[in-house]
Amino acid sequence: MQVRLATEADLFHIKALHEKTGYNYPVSDIALLRGLHVVVSGKEILGAAGFERCAQVVMVVDSSLPPGYRMEVIKALHIPVANAVLEDESDRALVFIDTRFPSFGRRLEQLGWHKNLWPCYEINQEQVREKLNENL
Repeated sequence: MQVRLATEADLFHIKALHEKTGYNYPVSDIALLRGLHVVVSGKEILGAAGFERCAQVVMVVDSSLPPGYRMEVIKALHIPVANAVLEDESDRALVFIDTRFPSFGRRLEQLGWHKNLWPCYEINQEQVREKLNENL
């Protein structure tokens, strides 16, 4: 097995690999993934991984406000934060909702957000550095 940066010639094969797996989600625009690497054996691609630049939106709204007014506050914050995400050149924005407030998701859907059904795992930069140091 060999790990190398993906080439443009690999993109078709990576898409075919995704289709072959039967994953129940659309593949990202592979050509836009950053740091895209492939694992190859001979001429066969066994796997590929890259990343998108994602912005995690963090919002705090006074819970003592009436629901309609809270929504007005959310709407007022939505446009400037959305513009900041665009200026940052993030590929997408994510927001995590406290499970105690499921109706908050419905409010976000009114602004064009959609619920992602996949669990999310995270690792921060410090944890990545620690793992890299463990493997040296």
